[in-house]
Amino acid sequence: YGQEKPVPKFNMFVAGTSCKNFSMLMSSKRTDIEDKGCSGETFLAACEVLFKEKPRYAIFENVTGAPWGKMSEYITGRIDISGRHDKAIKGASKGKGGDLEFIQEQNNIRVDKVAAQYGVRCGAKVKGFSRSGSNTVHPISWPSKAKKRCNLAEIVKLNKINPGTDLLIVECE
Repeated sequence: YGQEKPVPKFNMFVAGTSCKNFSMLMSSKRTDIEDKGCSGETFLAACEVLFKEKPRYAIFENVTGAPWGKMSEYITGRIDISGRHDKAIKGASKGKGGDLEFIQEQNNIRVDKVAAQYGVRCGAKVKGFSRSGSNTVHPISWPSKAKKRCNLAEIVKLNKINPGTDLLIVECE
């Protein structure tokens, strides 16, 4: 228990993270994925395995009250930027309000600050955005060479992204 062991080759990954922190029975003590509870830490560790091993199939199990929208975003890299705040567990992730913020590093756009409602990691590389109903990834333009950081509103406006229907696409690695 607790030792690193080599993982054999596999094409299906099944995980059930602890439900303790996501359960409605703990409504006054519920935590979100990023709040360092055992539920979130187990989920993020499972994502590391997914990103490294890239199995063909993955199945996750948890309670109904788990932040499934955010979990899906972490796994797929398809981020709903509509501004809906129903993906985060209410009352959790204190101090993580605001919006997504980005930096530009060596011609790559990376997520630099994450608000509680988004299922994306700091440092994730932005691949682009996709229009509603399409799998085509459109590149994202940066506001100006002189600008080192910007927020989601600036990216949306410059690239004519429809935040109500379009998705931000990030690499899952």
